[in-house]
Amino acid sequence: MGFSARTYFGLNGFLPGLLTAGKSPDLLRLALTALNRVQIPASLVLLGLAGRLVRRPAGLWRAGALLLVAVTGCVVMSAPPRSRGPPSRARCC
Repeated sequence: MGFSARTYFGLNGFLPGLLTAGKSPDLLRLALTALNRVQIPASLVLLGLAGRLVRRPAGLWRAGALLLVAVTGCVVMSAPPRSRGPPSRARCC
């Protein structure tokens, strides 16, 4: 449970800076609302699966892999798109 709490609070602290730096501050309210709405059902699912996950390392590995995929998806989806034109060269004086 501590693992999911760290992730939740980490993303709550990370998303505002990421979206503001990525020129998407208008998505901040939507992203935080989605994260907060998903927290309660996710906690209930973990509570239901607690008996299967206790003292089994495979459950932690799966949760870690799922967390890695989810955080990577958040970062990739919020990154600004790359320009497709040729790279510009800076001119010197």
